[in-house]
Amino acid sequence: MKKYRVRLSDGKVYGPFLKNQVEELLAKAKIDENADCQTFPIGEWTSIKNFPEFTIKTDPTSKEVEKKKDDDQNKTKATVVMPRVGKREVNIPDIPDSPRHKVIEENIDETLVESFKKNPAHEKESKNEELESETLSFEIESGANHFDGVIEEDNEEDEEQHDKTRVINSREVNLDKTVIRDINVEFAEDQIEKKPKLEEEVEEIKEIVISSDDETKFLDVNEFKKDELPYLQKRKLEYEYRELEQEIKKDEKFLIKRNQEIEDFEEDEEDEDEAGDSKKKRSLFIIIFCVFLIFYLDDDSEEIKVNEIIKPNIIFPLQINKDEKLAQDFYQKGLAAYSKGTYYSLIESSSLFVRSLQHNISDNPALSDLILVYGEILPMTKDIAESARVQYKLINLAKSKLYTDYKVALGSALFYYHMDKKLTARTILENYLKLSKINSRVYSLYLKVLIDQGNKTLAKGAFEVLSGAKKSLDVIDALASYHVMNEDFEKAIEIYDQNHKHYENSMIYTARYGDLLLGVGDLARLEKIAKALVALRGEGSPMLFAKGLKFAGFINAAKGNTEKASKLFASSLAQFEDDSLKDTLAALDLGGGDLSEQLIKYTKIDSHISSSKEFAKKGDWEKAFLLALEAVDLNPKSKKAKTYLSEIQSQRGYLKESIDTLKELSLLYPKDVKVAYAYLMSLIRAYQFKEVNEFLSSLHAENKLKTTSMYYEVLGEYFFKRENLRVTVRHYLEALKLNPIEDKYFYKLAKISCSLNRFKKCRSYISEARSLDPVNVKYKSLYAQVLFELEGIDVAAGYLLRQLEELKDEPRLIGKLATIYYQNQSYKQYRIYKEKLESLNIKDESLYNYLIETAKIDGNMDLLIESAQKLLLINPGNIEIKMTLARAYAGQGKKDKALEVIEDVIDQMPRYPKIYYEKAAILLDNNDIDGAIEAAKKEVATSESEYGYYILGMALLKKYEGMGDKSSFADAEKAFQLANAKKPNFFENLLELGYIKYRQRDFGAARELYLRAARINPDSSKLARRLGDVFKEIGQSSQAIEQYQKYLRLRPTANDKSAVEAIIKQLQ
Repeated sequence: MKKYRVRLSDGKVYGPFLKNQVEELLAKAKIDENADCQTFPIGEWTSIKNFPEFTIKTDPTSKEVEKKKDDDQNKTKATVVMPRVGKREVNIPDIPDSPRHKVIEENIDETLVESFKKNPAHEKESKNEELESETLSFEIESGANHFDGVIEEDNEEDEEQHDKTRVINSREVNLDKTVIRDINVEFAEDQIEKKPKLEEEVEEIKEIVISSDDETKFLDVNEFKKDELPYLQKRKLEYEYRELEQEIKKDEKFLIKRNQEIEDFEEDEEDEDEAGDSKKKRSLFIIIFCVFLIFYLDDDSEEIKVNEIIKPNIIFPLQINKDEKLAQDFYQKGLAAYSKGTYYSLIESSSLFVRSLQHNISDNPALSDLILVYGEILPMTKDIAESARVQYKLINLAKSKLYTDYKVALGSALFYYHMDKKLTARTILENYLKLSKINSRVYSLYLKVLIDQGNKTLAKGAFEVLSGAKKSLDVIDALASYHVMNEDFEKAIEIYDQNHKHYENSMIYTARYGDLLLGVGDLARLEKIAKALVALRGEGSPMLFAKGLKFAGFINAAKGNTEKASKLFASSLAQFEDDSLKDTLAALDLGGGDLSEQLIKYTKIDSHISSSKEFAKKGDWEKAFLLALEAVDLNPKSKKAKTYLSEIQSQRGYLKESIDTLKELSLLYPKDVKVAYAYLMSLIRAYQFKEVNEFLSSLHAENKLKTTSMYYEVLGEYFFKRENLRVTVRHYLEALKLNPIEDKYFYKLAKISCSLNRFKKCRSYISEARSLDPVNVKYKSLYAQVLFELEGIDVAAGYLLRQLEELKDEPRLIGKLATIYYQNQSYKQYRIYKEKLESLNIKDESLYNYLIETAKIDGNMDLLIESAQKLLLINPGNIEIKMTLARAYAGQGKKDKALEVIEDVIDQMPRYPKIYYEKAAILLDNNDIDGAIEAAKKEVATSESEYGYYILGMALLKKYEGMGDKSSFADAEKAFQLANAKKPNFFENLLELGYIKYRQRDFGAARELYLRAARINPDSSKLARRLGDVFKEIGQSSQAIEQYQKYLRLRPTANDKSAVEAIIKQLQ
């Protein structure tokens, strides 16, 4: 599809754009007739008026009428109430939805909430203050995006991809009832009186790259209303940021006059109206008006009562002016707010830190504090994926302090922890603890991560260190979690009871204590906690309020009020997505049996899984497997127990059982996205493509898998297993549009690019993966390979050696060093690192993988077999290593052992590619012709691939040669022809088909087939020998001699050397 770039009168270049995008910018006068245009990427620059496909509109009146008409047709009205301050009335026009923070009105039954509150008679009556309000109208754009259907082979060519163009696809957003306002206005008393309903549909987000010389800047079009898109030439963006910052940036006059009274703002509005564009300035006035309220409210004013649930947004603090004094003032206010320890003050502090950075972003300690606060509130944000993108950028800004500043370390580790990258979080914490002074908050999170990973050995050491620390909220939570891991529930409760007086007013403490009481089934004490959390609405935290509703639900369920309990559970999930609660509800029988007893059993599931992981790490698979089974026995409906059992089954080599476990889960939970994803990926790994299509076509209508990045990951893996790399890449790029911070997608694209020798593209992808997960050794290893290909051995080896300074004795890095030295023909260095690899005491899977690789390089089959056998003791389910072992046995002539391993693979994964082909080849080499024919027919029946037909032809041909069975010869020819139809450039098959024609004395056809084969592999000695025979038969002696001589050069020790020399002499 044709694209264009535009160069404005100031010389700045924008684009590339599609035709309809250029037309839209022309229609809105963002580009005028003086602009130049270029067909992207290499067209000549000329006036845009010379492009007949574009129409230059100059009548602003008609444009405004058309815009208004379009707005009326395509936008949805909603109403929000804003306050009037003082005695002056303010007439407020349309204002865009503020993107900063959203206050969510819960979809819950208020009668249930009220019935569960404490008696509020002891509370002070709130002051009655009269506020007159103005009603604002704003508009939400509508759109939709839907993915449907099953997998089909796609052979269409992709459009050309350019590095400077990224398109973020439509994403589905479901909003609760929402009040749109700046959260900072919340810090004023009684700022909002009522909450209007708002239905927000899917919004399409597009990102346009704006290029100017060496800079590449990103502009998110969705940050603006379509009729308020700013002039591109006035924008100078370094990062994506929110609408409030964009509006403030528009007009510096308002920022200079931010300290004036409300009256001055109205005068400024009139001045701007005289210059035109009044609607935009009035909208800006409202935003500055809100900011004014933040700046000038009395810090000592009485705190308001929290009635709203707040789901904040994370924004990037672009500097709007340099004012170090003001930046310091906001920073100190932020610290003061953070020290209060409430969720509400946490949100307040984040806004104040942002304000500080907006006035000074360089060397401002507020950046460290903002990273920490954002790490804490990330799970509560409305759009976690978008918030995570911003948080990731902030972490990159402060990465030089990652191991020296506890706030940066803790905030970054929290980010990776919430994004389910526990290993990265752990590495960050460990590096900080090695290089800096011990911090109890850092150590508390470190202990939590170790518990999640099931690492009881290291967790015990961390627990002992923390036991002597001051009992902060984080320390209490970590110590109690350690006791829960060891199923010592009494000690866990004792820790909370001992510190109750210090934290009895803390909602965070109360909620965590409630989780513990729920886990041990102490519903009597839990009831008081539930009442407090519900009555105070969790201090505005959606997570804490959801916990209160959850606790209330279990209490009602225990009392037999299942209908009421169900409503409370539904309300809890509407406030905060809690996979653990979903799993619990699915697993428990709320209407029968002792609920407390069920809860205790359910809590033990986590402990069993944790212990199982610890045994698996030590290689004690029998105990690990037994504990996984016991976890399922505790509750056969538990998703996490069965999912973990499936993982263990797969690692132990019970692949069919693993798939059956996930299939059973998918039937129990047909709407669950993660269950559907896990089941599909297990089918793809087992090459069960038919079942993949069947499952996708019958996917439950309410299962949202097809709207997620995981769906495109599934499609990508499907086509990757089917060796369609082009379509694989397309689907992974689609996955990235929906989840642009998923490092494994970049890694997959990098591996594919590297396999195709597209090393520059590979470096781009692997660099993205490394920045998202900087401690992943697989990413480091692939990056080193790319450096070797692009920069040479010195750069690649230097990089690996620097990494080894931090990760001493890491077998994957040492193995990669050995590999690249061998590739560089630096055999001395190769031997050094190969020997170092072999001497390592760390005997894990990665070590044996690299020992196998170096054994292949050396042709050392004994070492290869030994390493493969040891690796299979660690991971018996590794099919690829089993096939490597089978081929190694076959290469040594140990046919029986090779067949034994292949039979084991067939039992585990009967659809493994070419498995029956491999079996037939070994049987054929072992002169078991009937067995080879049977195995070849199974390959044909299983895959209908060219390899099945080829090996069948070979077996039938050998049967003919051994027994003189003419029907076998005819059947062999048919088999080779079918293989040729499947894959015309199949070298080995062309050789055999040519041989068939030669035996039939059809020398012309034989010659043509051999010449086709020569274009594929001209250096084949077997081909040279056969071509010599054909040329001899048709009387072309010189060409025959040439081919025979080539044969002898390629095989100087050939068994038939004397016979060939005699033929040459005869032809001469």
